[in-house]
Amino acid sequence: MNFKKIFTADWKSLHAVIKHMHKVSGRSRVDLFRDMYACYKKGYTWMGYMVNGFYKYTDENVRRTFLSEYVDNVKIVKETISPEAREILRDKGKFSEVYKDFLKREVIDLRLSSYDEFSSFIDRHERIIVKKPFGEGGKGMEIYLTSSIDNPKDLYDKLKKNDTTIVEETIVQNEKMSEISTNSVNTIRIATAIDLSGNVTVPYMTLRYSVGDSFLDNASLGGVYSLLDDEGVTVGPAYMSVPYEKIFYSHPKTNYDFMEFKVPQIEEVKSIVKEAALVVKSARYIGWDVAISDKGPVIIEGNQTPSVDLYQTHVHLKEPKGPVKIMEKALDIKLR
Repeated sequence: MNFKKIFTADWKSLHAVIKHMHKVSGRSRVDLFRDMYACYKKGYTWMGYMVNGFYKYTDENVRRTFLSEYVDNVKIVKETISPEAREILRDKGKFSEVYKDFLKREVIDLRLSSYDEFSSFIDRHERIIVKKPFGEGGKGMEIYLTSSIDNPKDLYDKLKKNDTTIVEETIVQNEKMSEISTNSVNTIRIATAIDLSGNVTVPYMTLRYSVGDSFLDNASLGGVYSLLDDEGVTVGPAYMSVPYEKIFYSHPKTNYDFMEFKVPQIEEVKSIVKEAALVVKSARYIGWDVAISDKGPVIIEGNQTPSVDLYQTHVHLKEPKGPVKIMEKALDIKLR
């Protein structure tokens, strides 16, 4: 447990979270803070405390069914993903090469590509998206309309200087997926787990989308998410965790109903990640981000340390019970 994180905490955001939980639970701020700190020492994050609903679930037997970020998730990654596999998943350039058959779009890495290759790339595509090779949570991403690029050489030099070296053809989203949120490419976070016998399963799926003007759906940037059932249907309302808990039953701008939205081609989504999971078998657990394009499901990236928050949010649970047992069974791992 890294207690140094206490001193780097975002105290302004933490105050907003405690204020919200005090309002909805009736518990005092002091009581909530003390309880959050006790849970933090067991590996639960400040945000995870709220997302898990620990402000209302106070029974220790209930809480133990929820996964902690700093202890359980760290153990899962350490025991199920080799260092070599983690490096492939961490580096978007290496990932794009190893899993290129599942991307269904063109990607170049400016660490390896010349200016002439970059220039030819932007000539072939109307829009491009640029990313940092080790970026997380959507930070540093930008979209360019190639017809508006006045000086491609200047852009090439700028991207290399800023270490924004992953350049991708943008995805044309499936029409049904655009209904739920028109601004972002809405993605499914879907996990694959390989047990010690080699069986591949999907322990959870979550739909992520935007309710604002951003083209990104990341929860860490104010996006929302809903748990999906095995048929790809949303379970409960959309949930926002940043800057604090908010719940949406419909889109605040379009009034589109979020309840029981069905993701199209969900069996194809499961199929593509199960096949991809076997490419690097030393990565027994991967959290995939998948979009539904006009060409069908496409893999955006694979996450080596997928957050536990997305699949154990209290508003999506039928009963106060977390997924510890589910993950133990899927990965043949002991967590409790």
